[in-house]
Amino acid sequence: MNINLLLGFFFFIFLVQKISARDVSKELNQLILRPINFVDEVNKGILQVDTGLKGSEQCVEFISDKLGRIDLLQSSSFFPQNLEEIRQLEEKGNETLGKLFQIQLTVRKKQQELSKKGRLTFECLQNIRRSTRYLRFMEDMLIEWLIEQKKMTSFAENVLGGQFPQVMRNPEINSSEPFLVGDIFLIRGKSIVSAMIARIGDTELQFSHLAIIGLNLNNERVIVEALIPYGTRITPFDQWMRQKEARVVHFRYSDTSVALKAGKAAYELANSYISKNKINIPYDFHMSSLDADQIFCAELIENAYLTASASKVLLPEYKSMTTKFKSTPFLKNMGIEASEIFAPGDIEFDSRFNLVAEYRFLGKIESEDTIPILRKVRMQDAIIQSLYNWMTLENFQFVDSWKINLKTILAKLFRYFGFFKDRMPTHIPYSSLKTIIQFEDTSHLLQKHLFEMEKKFYQQHKHSMHFQEMLRVLVDYRDGMCRDSQSEFVALIRSNRCPGE
Repeated sequence: MNINLLLGFFFFIFLVQKISARDVSKELNQLILRPINFVDEVNKGILQVDTGLKGSEQCVEFISDKLGRIDLLQSSSFFPQNLEEIRQLEEKGNETLGKLFQIQLTVRKKQQELSKKGRLTFECLQNIRRSTRYLRFMEDMLIEWLIEQKKMTSFAENVLGGQFPQVMRNPEINSSEPFLVGDIFLIRGKSIVSAMIARIGDTELQFSHLAIIGLNLNNERVIVEALIPYGTRITPFDQWMRQKEARVVHFRYSDTSVALKAGKAAYELANSYISKNKINIPYDFHMSSLDADQIFCAELIENAYLTASASKVLLPEYKSMTTKFKSTPFLKNMGIEASEIFAPGDIEFDSRFNLVAEYRFLGKIESEDTIPILRKVRMQDAIIQSLYNWMTLENFQFVDSWKINLKTILAKLFRYFGFFKDRMPTHIPYSSLKTIIQFEDTSHLLQKHLFEMEKKFYQQHKHSMHFQEMLRVLVDYRDGMCRDSQSEFVALIRSNRCPGE
């Protein structure tokens, strides 16, 4: 297998010509076996992106056709198969990553052009969202392979610290100051709840949180954000940058004067409430911007930019739809009433923002972690994606058992007496807490199995599973557990379509 297939996304998305369904396997085999010059093909492919994304019609056909082919592949298709290919990939690994990031920036620029011309359709946008997610996964897998080959050995722990490829910077952003007031950080957290938030939309995203650089009364930069356990929180900039996050993307609004005002407005919003009420603004579990007494992370950014622009800048440009859950009680149980929400990841596809840099944490974050955080987050995504799919497509529902209700009651009680301050606020609705507990308990069961399978797979192949392979592992586990009416899985979630029920 040639090194270009480690760039599988690039090669298949931007180079494969349209073929009929009956020719897919034959064509893929030819592509896998055919030797190519990677650098030349990458350069050709970048030109083809420009042609393939000229209009929304081409965009939908061009991207969806290519993503389908990636899903057909096994994980081994993305990695070299002999010593010569390994040597080539080791030499070209960083260059390959740079080209992948360049493709991501090119796709983003094409989206901005279509949006400004009023030619960006809903279907095209959804496909661009999917392609960006695939690109990022390909980058992750290549980085992990290079680490395995000991071609990357030193990593920075500070947010947006370190060198390429841990941090990938947009070469078109020319600024003497790397961080400006009003800049936004799009963040992926480390928990199952983070995965739930990231994938809540009809088109799944990869991020769960937003924060903004504010300016306090002493003209010092601070980070202003709204977090589930604490509500609004103001943190000194340098202190915040020392924390460990799985993934952070840095965005800058096109009008820096508006952004400056937004940073100041965010600080004023959070600080004035704290000064007046002696507490933070409580977190909004309804994810509704209509509720002025509570606030969630994206709502904080939305309010800051509305204030800064005299209500002219409404964020985001395109909201996430949650219609996939319409036949389930999930949103109602979480307290979310709207079918259209400002999910944190929506900011990535707002054409008024420019991507400044993208950062990954490349090691293990928690002392008890047995695998790097990027692999852990990818498996969390597969687990939540599976649960959402089973709920929306196969009528799986959580079991409303006495154990779950007792666990929820005890959690609320313990929180009332001052425990679990770093996990949840006292005002969390009972139904929201119960739903989170159901997701966490079921996810931990699935995680135990998937982590073990991934560990064995990695030991054997020296690389991680493809995302689709993870989904298949989880389906096989689910079907096996469903045949046992006494299994722990069936005690948590079940369906009348489950085998053996």
